Amino acid sequence: MEFFAGYLIEYSLSIDHLFVFMLIFRFFKVPHEYEHKALFWGILMALVTRAVFIFAGVALINTFSWVMYVFGAFLVFTGIKMALNKQTEVHPDRNIAIKLLRFFVPVTKQFSGAKFFIVKRGVRFATPMLAILVVLETRTFCSQLIPFQPCWLSPKTLLSFIHPTSLRF
Repeated sequence: MEFFAGYLIEYSLSIDHLFVFMLIFRFFKVPHEYEHKALFWGILMALVTRAVFIFAGVALINTFSWVMYVFGAFLVFTGIKMALNKQTEVHPDRNIAIKLLRFFVPVTKQFSGAKFFIVKRGVRFATPMLAILVVLETRTFCSQLIPFQPCWLSPKTLLSFIHPTSLRF
């Protein structure tokens, strides 16, 4: 029963991710032919980031057992903050990671194929594809603050990694 509950939680989270991906793609007006590459790299980075957090979290908890109280306090704090938040609109362009990206690298307004970077007159520019990847990764990073997701390599996640169009409605 525990594995079934984990499966249901992971399934609902994967559906949540799909809606967020669709909203981000519509916000940035991603051409349909570039969605696969953005999803591929976004999911690959999510798997890598999740693995890093799992191993770092286990090492941290094994070294300092009191850190569980800090994690618990953080979850209570963020839960209260989310409950009291009145803002219902999402603005990916206000994402702090996007602001940092624009601070360090100039970002073009138009897509240049599915490239993440282009060079114009000897200057390297990021394209909207990199901005989308940054938004996807920071969104995935924030969702990984949930301390325990039992089936982090669910069949649905792996299937979407291999062939993301299989998850379209």
